[in-house]
Amino acid sequence: MRIAGFIHTPAALALLLTVAGCSKPPASAYEQASSTSTGLPVGQNSAGEGCTLQRLADGRADIYCGSWDQPSAHVQIGGAASAATLPGLAASSPWRAGLDAAYVCEAPQPARILDGVPAEILPCTQRFGGWPYVALAAEIDGKVYYADGVQPALPAMQRGIGVVSGRVPAAAAGQAGVAQSDQLLAQRLAAHAFSSGDVGQYDALMALGAQANQAENFPAAVIAYRAALALQQKKLGADNPGTVIPMLALGLNLSNQGLYAQAQAQFATAAALAPRASDPTAPAVLRYDEALDALNQGQSQRALARLQEARQAYAALVPPALLQAQPQAAQNNALFSISAPAGADTLLADQVTLNSPVTQAALLGVIESWRYQALVLERIGDRAGSDAAIANARRIASANGLEPPSLDARLDRTRAVLASANGQPAAAAADLARAAASFNDALPGSRPVAQTDLLRGAALAQSGDTQAALSACRDGIALLRKLRLGGTAGLIGPCLDVYAKAATDDPARAGTLHGEMFEAAELTQGSVTTQEIAQAAARLASSASDPKVATAIRAQQDAQHRLADLYQQRDQAAHTANNGAALARLDKDIAAATARLQQAGLAEQAAAPNYGQLVQQVVPATEVLKLLRPDEAFLGITTTPRHSWLFFLHAGRVDVAQANETELGMARLVKQVRASIEPGTNGLPAFDMADAATIYADTLGPFAAQMAGVHDLVVAPSGALLALPFALLPTGPASATDLAHAPWLIRQTTLAYVPAAANFVSLRRQKERRRRSSPGSASAISDR
Repeated sequence: MRIAGFIHTPAALALLLTVAGCSKPPASAYEQASSTSTGLPVGQNSAGEGCTLQRLADGRADIYCGSWDQPSAHVQIGGAASAATLPGLAASSPWRAGLDAAYVCEAPQPARILDGVPAEILPCTQRFGGWPYVALAAEIDGKVYYADGVQPALPAMQRGIGVVSGRVPAAAAGQAGVAQSDQLLAQRLAAHAFSSGDVGQYDALMALGAQANQAENFPAAVIAYRAALALQQKKLGADNPGTVIPMLALGLNLSNQGLYAQAQAQFATAAALAPRASDPTAPAVLRYDEALDALNQGQSQRALARLQEARQAYAALVPPALLQAQPQAAQNNALFSISAPAGADTLLADQVTLNSPVTQAALLGVIESWRYQALVLERIGDRAGSDAAIANARRIASANGLEPPSLDARLDRTRAVLASANGQPAAAAADLARAAASFNDALPGSRPVAQTDLLRGAALAQSGDTQAALSACRDGIALLRKLRLGGTAGLIGPCLDVYAKAATDDPARAGTLHGEMFEAAELTQGSVTTQEIAQAAARLASSASDPKVATAIRAQQDAQHRLADLYQQRDQAAHTANNGAALARLDKDIAAATARLQQAGLAEQAAAPNYGQLVQQVVPATEVLKLLRPDEAFLGITTTPRHSWLFFLHAGRVDVAQANETELGMARLVKQVRASIEPGTNGLPAFDMADAATIYADTLGPFAAQMAGVHDLVVAPSGALLALPFALLPTGPASATDLAHAPWLIRQTTLAYVPAAANFVSLRRQKERRRRSSPGSASAISDR
């Protein structure tokens, strides 16, 4: 049992904390008001965006600027103060402690705002996000007023303090004069010209990336993280250390897709930025993501070393008590809460430490590092160490009351993997049932829910409960079909075994079960090449009756590839020093390509609204059988890590057979046969007849009797078989020295190829519609 793909910690943390209902630190822990509700105009920010003030409880207020639907700044009332005590409050107070939990701030700078009001201005940087931030403390009529927000909001923050304090009449707030602060802030504003809308767009992209990553939709996560990184680099500079987190997120999600060279380029650049980042967890995140990248590549020892380094780096940011069996925080409910008696400065300072997003992120980092360490130790055979590691992860999470559904689900799923490896399938199935329920709470109807159901089916089958396994597999397959997603051969393969076992146990229902098994096999995702061929076939099917449809679909796919290529070029350019001109040109090209993609997408939806369904469509075996001619057969092949499943559809029935060859074994056979037909320095080598015969035996051999009545064969291969023409396969004894008289398959039947059954059905239907008007239309990629 193996879990495919890994979750990027910073993105996962944001979602986990949201699910857990955890509060933000005091500096940002304000009641939210909708930016669309009626607000008081308070002029423009430094980017020229209009801002409005929304009053909240206790005299506090939020300020919204531009199109961002989150507050750009906050204003609140403090206690008694004077001009003399103001610098001390700005440097050391509960407000400053809360500020420091989420931001890295420089020393306060004295200033005068609102025509002479004494103030202290603090240039800051977001710990998580890296965007320039600013905080402000002002004394008016013996009270201190605090404000904090993104850097462009400084003018609106000053007017907001004026309104909340009563110094500026509400009617005049939009025109009230403000100080643009000292030279330092002016230089910062000039160096980083961005708007609240930019921050909002960045936050939205990072949230989309996190959601896609949590749902294990890694291609979508790459798109979102790549766009977020490009936006931040454009606004803050390619060498700004604040860009390290989206860079790492992008790197790991590239690695999850097997794009290791591209991932390494991101990690190498991040390694130079992480030590300078305002986010103190950045070095730990780097080590953690490098560990998961190593796991993706099967480098267990390197992964283990990086995980240990990551865990130690995370632990250094966590109060030691939180790593104990019963931390004080869990006993007094201080962790992830901000309640404290008024004036209890010492307790509040302690709680600020516990509520710090750094503490929260680091604590989750420790837990996740232990969890993945358990997986690595199991992989290298250290079961005792693996059990201890997962127990540590569970203990720390439980002791701190840190059990949001998605974290709980991943801990249960990891424990299930370990139980299965230790020969405890019943325990694994129980853990996976809990994991599925937790995933359903956190990410209802998502890919992780389906994957966990499939894993549970495998565990139940291993424990001997075929009927329960069949039910779990059906749940997982049904959800994948609903989502129009696929799964790996390693994930779906055990459920194919379950269908086969159920059919053997119940011969009366074997036909129905084999039909379900055939449909489940269609969801097995192959290589990128397979998916691209499927897209081409779907495009052909959609456009068979109208060339304009083909043009629209092709334009949309070309626009996608163009944008992806530009982002990849930008990644490379961003890693090169003194490359500002090239980055500016690429940013312009990306903006234009994005616009073209949006236009092409609209055109594709209008021309071919059902195109997307054809790429990951599942069709029942009955539909394939209905469209086959009497002398025609369909062969579907699904290779898995354990063996291969063969589906032969002909003469109104589905025959299913199992071959012993695995994915790796078939890849080896295909490689050797192909090598024997490619000329070398000494000419053409002897044909590898033995391995070609083995491939025939493991694909068509079980159906030799049925093949007697087949004149046309349609093949839907998988894996390495995509690279092999079946015409090269001998149907009986043959000699490599007498190729002219070999019983080649092509002499028995004509051959055609499709990526999947759905493509065959859609193409054949289109061919039937066009038969009279264009009898030469193709139905498949053929050897004829």
